[in-house]
Amino acid sequence: MPYETEYVGATQIVDASGTVLASRRAEEGPGIVYADVTLGAREPVLPLEERFWIPESPLLLRGYCHRQNVAGRSYYRRRGRAAGLRAAGLRTAEPHESVGSDEPASG
Repeated sequence: MPYETEYVGATQIVDASGTVLASRRAEEGPGIVYADVTLGAREPVLPLEERFWIPESPLLLRGYCHRQNVAGRSYYRRRGRAAGLRAAGLRTAEPHESVGSDEPASG
């Protein structure tokens, strides 16, 4: 069943203190986001919550997402990973090989 959708929120680059350094919302159309960031470990500013980052959505939408995840998992196992590796220029692993190794796996 066709439907229209858009991503929740925006693409963002956020520094360790939570300051948004750059962002782009869906209504701005295609584009890129970039910013200078300072690398390094920092202590969390706020305690981490025990929940996923996406806001709570209506029950019907959650059910639809669950159904899509189940269907997508099967498709990915059959086709998606190999296509992603090909697109990245990597070869797919045969059942007796490890990715990145020219030697057959033992066993």
